[in-house]
Amino acid sequence: MALGSSAPEILLALLETASKLDQCPGQLGAATIVGSASFNLLVISGLSIYAVSKENDNDPDRDTEVD
Repeated sequence: MALGSSAPEILLALLETASKLDQCPGQLGAATIVGSASFNLLVISGLSIYAVSKENDNDPDRDTEVD
């Protein structure tokens, strides 16, 4: 979800920043890339990965031989 919601914002900011390298930064600019878009993409994804553990996996159909 984080990738889907932040990818358009990150791509627009990257395109604007790359197209105006010799000019004054635009409204989106590098701050957006470093700001909320990166937070959504990295922190939310990281917390989701961290939350998954063997203890939380209570699916009775899962293969117990695979980590």
